[in-house]
Amino acid sequence: MSKIVFFCIPAYGHTNPTLGVVRELTARGHEVRYYSYEPMRTLIEAAGAQFVTCDPYDCEQHLTPADGARVGKDIAFSTHILVETTLALDEMVCADMRAYAPDCIVADSMAVWGKAVAKKLGIPFISSTTTFAFNRYSAKVMKQNGVYTSPEFQPCADTFSDKYAFVGPSIRPATENIEKTHDVLIYISMGTVNNDLLPFYRACITAFADSPYQVILSTGEQIDRSALGTLPDNITALPHVDQIAVLQKADVFLSHCGMNSASESLYFGVPLVLF
Repeated sequence: MSKIVFFCIPAYGHTNPTLGVVRELTARGHEVRYYSYEPMRTLIEAAGAQFVTCDPYDCEQHLTPADGARVGKDIAFSTHILVETTLALDEMVCADMRAYAPDCIVADSMAVWGKAVAKKLGIPFISSTTTFAFNRYSAKVMKQNGVYTSPEFQPCADTFSDKYAFVGPSIRPATENIEKTHDVLIYISMGTVNNDLLPFYRACITAFADSPYQVILSTGEQIDRSALGTLPDNITALPHVDQIAVLQKADVFLSHCGMNSASESLYFGVPLVLF
């Protein structure tokens, strides 16, 4: 049995791809300790890992929804957040790793505090890359972006050595049962970060009201659901849904084209309309 430590940022798009790996490791008898933030606790513990919260040590990750949207666009702001978080967590993480003595550390490509402690203490390190891998060839295509994807998705895939394992998306089991009440089910979601889109949701409701289609609309937590008004019988709007369960029944997915959403939709053979 090995002792394996994961570090990740508090984002579903970075956490969800790792959970299948954690689930498989714990099923094989390995001990997994996962450092993350309270919103991710339930998901991580359900995968079989021991959850360790970083919240008491790190004030920098307490971002507002507006900050979350800014992270992907403002490189200086993103760099500030990563540097301050690494400094805030350094003492706690180093002390824990010396005491725990893991066999390896797996850190999200943005959770640089995990890589820093691995280098400091000489612990074998694996980078967990949720979108694309980068070298001098692919960086010419994706200038600002940093591998849970396939070589078919990866720019310049043939330029990467066997140090990069393209393992494909990690699709978790569904946790809910979705009832399909019409012949056609339309699923609409703009993801978990940039979803403060009340006019867009209203437009979708107007477009599909009283149509022959069942519509499931995942709005996120940033809007006031009462602002959507009275919904027609064929439309359900929820702050969040079990996307895996919905995609197993959906006929089309109107999506923001996030990496997880695109991969999961393709996995279940659901056509994508990209917004």
